Amino acid sequence: MTGQVGQGFGRRGYGVHYGWKQTEVVLSQKTFSLVAGVFFLLVALVHVLRMALSASVVIQNISLPMWASWIALVVTGYLAYEGFRHARKNP
Repeated sequence: MTGQVGQGFGRRGYGVHYGWKQTEVVLSQKTFSLVAGVFFLLVALVHVLRMALSASVVIQNISLPMWASWIALVVTGYLAYEGFRHARKNP
């Protein structure tokens, strides 16, 4: 390295290297939709569990009302349904 401007550390393997390999994860639309559907289904089940147990949720001294879980249940249930429907539709 000659110390000239423009001949930086990242050009020929110089510089900091932590041993990480950058890889690109390739997911098909079917796999992504299925994973998203499962995730949203789990979140919806947590809201059902909260309502069944009448559990209170407090965030920074603010009590989250039970009706918020009803709304979240409808939204996450719909997103789970759409994720599974989209996964079934794609080859």
